[in-house]
Amino acid sequence: MDLHKRLQELEKLPVDEGMKRAMYHQIQRPKKNNYIWKELALIVGIVLLAIVLIIPPQSQSTATGTIQEVYKYFGGDEGAFYGRASTLYIGVDRVVNEEVKTFFATIEKEEFTKKGKLGRHIADVVVVQDDGAQHRYQVSEYDMLDVDTGLYYSGESEQYSEVFNELYSVDVLPMWSQLIVLIVLIHRAILNRMYKKKGFHRPKHFKGAYVLVGLFVGIFSSSVLWHIYIGPLYQPILLIVCIAWVYIAWRALKPQLPTSLFYTAEKINLLLILLGVIMVILTL
Repeated sequence: MDLHKRLQELEKLPVDEGMKRAMYHQIQRPKKNNYIWKELALIVGIVLLAIVLIIPPQSQSTATGTIQEVYKYFGGDEGAFYGRASTLYIGVDRVVNEEVKTFFATIEKEEFTKKGKLGRHIADVVVVQDDGAQHRYQVSEYDMLDVDTGLYYSGESEQYSEVFNELYSVDVLPMWSQLIVLIVLIHRAILNRMYKKKGFHRPKHFKGAYVLVGLFVGIFSSSVLWHIYIGPLYQPILLIVCIAWVYIAWRALKPQLPTSLFYTAEKINLLLILLGVIMVILTL
């Protein structure tokens, strides 16, 4: 008798329709555990596409037949050389200015002396020859140091000043990177509206979220410190960290999604974020 009364009292309680629909769709939604390989293939495809779009093809200079490429690293330090012969390192850019290539192709060994002075503003430069040989220089507002020989080149000529101004410059992030951020924000606003319209609550936290975020922040901070105090960081390391973080976050978020529609929308949201982060990293 008491049990019957209790059941009647429970029937009078208000029903959360949003929760009811979410539970129904959660039961009806087909499991996608068999499609992990498709998710990984999609992520790898995005990484490869971003690399193809960002990294320019290697080409020989038209100014000289001896220099193949010139790479610069903005903000070097006297006594420590951070330049690399690859744009896969953060802070290293490929120089496309033909005047710079001509300058390094025409300087003679006789023009270097044992006496010289580097200023406070330094750019590390790696000159790659057609035969694969590399020559390292530190270019400052006063003189230029040949790191391999320890000799100096006088920076008094007008041509040298123009070369220094070209090398000691920071490349601004292209507009398309800002466009991707705008697309992510618009998609997120649309997604929030979808949740509200359907009567669902968007998952905000999941088990282990704080551990995951803390791990990501720790790795990212360590990477920044490495870049500042040790040298240019290899970009693929950050790419692997970002891909791993997005994948783990997706695996934790996926079971909480109410319908297949939100499943697809949330996947697109994470992939857009990943694409934006990858392209920003590749342009650093």
